[in-house]
Amino acid sequence: MADIHELVDRMRSIRDTLKITNAMYLISSNNFQKSKRKLENAEPYYYNIQYAMLRILRNLEEDVTVYIKKNNDEGKKKKRAFVIIGCDKGMAGDYNHEVLRNVEKFMGECESSRNFVLGELTRHTLVSHGIPVEKDFIKNVASPTQHRARLVMSKVLPLYKSGEVDEVWILYTMLDNGVAPDLIMEKLLPLERDESVWVNGMHMSDWGAGMHYESVEMLPSPEAVMDVVIPNYLTGYIYCSMLQSNCSEENSRMKAMKNACDNANDMLTELEGSYNRARQAQITQEITEIIAGATAQKK
Repeated sequence: MADIHELVDRMRSIRDTLKITNAMYLISSNNFQKSKRKLENAEPYYYNIQYAMLRILRNLEEDVTVYIKKNNDEGKKKKRAFVIIGCDKGMAGDYNHEVLRNVEKFMGECESSRNFVLGELTRHTLVSHGIPVEKDFIKNVASPTQHRARLVMSKVLPLYKSGEVDEVWILYTMLDNGVAPDLIMEKLLPLERDESVWVNGMHMSDWGAGMHYESVEMLPSPEAVMDVVIPNYLTGYIYCSMLQSNCSEENSRMKAMKNACDNANDMLTELEGSYNRARQAQITQEITEIIAGATAQKK
């Protein structure tokens, strides 16, 4: 059985740690609520830009612009640009390692990759595993803004237009039913009329045939219209993905701190039981020694 002083020191240490994890749980809980409100406020915009893109794509012929292509070479490996949205801070469970595992998986499926990383800790993790990072945007994940999303867009869109990459993908996390985060990998470019657009969780091909879609004439040309629309579309998409990831990160951190608090309380309960047994054994021994001494004096 452990020494009483050792047990007291361990319980004191765990209580000090519990104060920290409990404070971090409260902070992450507050941050999660703020992130969730921002996401709820941005979701109408998020769905509307996708709906607007759906309307435009329905009125475009195939291959009229560089942004819309049909994938005729399924077996060919592509040159891809990845926008990877991770986290700036740790202590969020396996959140960051889950991002890393999926990045390694998707990079193995392409010929080459150009990686644009949002999140200081994610950048450090990728570099430490030998994954090259072309450009990082640190300190952007915790406070997403349209301006920061536009900076990311301005780096990846020229690569696609110049032909340096064949596809642009984004990796981010989304809360599944508001509880567990799911990693999402979606293609941003090129847009494919029959499989790339989702509106409010519904696939483009699932939208009812009876819905009214007006004819849209694009002036001066479809290419000129798309040159204006695509940057705004990508900016909005990246911005809302940043909000989703931030919300998922804070939720993971909140759950990790809650688990840490629960584990600390369980350890304290176990150590207090050990302490009480050790203290009782010490008291019993002291009483036995007193009785033995008194008996020896009588003799």
